[in-house]
Parts: sequence; structure tokens; C-alpha cells
Amino acid sequence: PFDFRIYQLLGAGHRERGNPDASETAFRTSLDYHPNNGHLALAALLLDKSRYAESSAAYRKELALFPDNIPALWGLARASAAVSDWQTVRQLCEHILKLDDDRVDSLELLVEAQDNLGTPSSARQSYELLIKGMPPSAQMYARYATLLSKEGRTQDALHAHQKASELEPGNPKNHNNVGVLLAQLDRYPESVSAFEK
Repeated sequence: PFDFRIYQLLGAGHRERGNPDASETAFRTSLDYHPNNGHLALAALLLDKSRYAESSAAYRKELALFPDNIPALWGLARASAAVSDWQTVRQLCEHILKLDDDRVDSLELLVEAQDNLGTPSSARQSYELLIKGMPPSAQMYARYATLLSKEGRTQDALHAHQKASELEPGNPKNHNNVGVLLAQLDRYPESVSAFEK
């Protein structure tokens, strides 16, 4: 009998060589021979080609066969985020984190989904988990500060922006954010100093 894996290998080779159309043809041919094996490779390729609806359909076929397949869940979450389907993103990321709570990428995307869904307290709790579990990042602290500002937690936002400034002292935007928050707290001399940096 014919071995469908030849087409999967051919598809992977074409993809690696930068020929996505030939890769897609090979992956689809593989699925013609064995419809229950190869959706993940096709879905990832379609996601790279920004064909989000087709990618999502292929990821869903894979998940129908293997509901806890983390690469399929993650790919579908990314495809859903690309079309701003934040409710689906939230559900998928929560599922991934139940399977593997060390997935920082899923936690970051969950925070983005929670923020876009207007659930800042959930997003804040997820950011706090990120901050505890990752190497410090100025960008992460700046995002966290923005979220805290939306909640009206100016003092906490200031602390987070100060941390971002410490981590990235050459970025004037960080100092500007610190200055704005200090002014909001009526700490004008410190605000001026931050703006001058």
C-alpha cells in the first residue's frame, strides 16, 4: 500500500525551502491518502499564509481526533487571535494551561484575550503570574502598567512603569509614562525629572 508519509515529508521539505504552494499541495495529497493524519502540518502552513479560516478548520479537524493536542490548540488560538475572536482565544489558552501550566506563550495570549474582552481583573491576575514566572521584560511591565491604569490603580501603574524604565533606561517612552503618572499623583518635581530623562 502507498505510504502517505512521503507526501508529508515532501510538504515539510517544500515548506523549509520557502515554497508554500508546493508544500500545501503535498500536505493536501497526504490527506487524500490518509484523512486522519496531517491536519496539523497543513493548518500551520495555512496560518503562516494568513489564511485564518482555512487554518482554523484544519486545526479543528486535528482537535476532533486529538482534543488535547497542544500544538493544535495553540495554532487555533493564534488563528483566532488573528481575527480577534478573543472568546475562543481565552477558552483555548485556558485549556492549554490546564494541560501544561508552564506555557508562557499561552499565558501571554490569555492576558491579551482577557484585556480585549474587558476583564481587567482576570488579565491583571494573569500578568502577575507572568511576572513571577518569566525573566523581567520592560514591555511586559509597560503592558501591565497600562492595564493597572485602566483599573484606576495609578500608584501600582507607576511602580510597573518605573520597573519598565529600570529594565530599559534608554527608552524615553518609559520615562514619559512615569512622568505622566507622577503628575497624576501631584508629584510634580519628580514628574519633571522623569520627563527630562
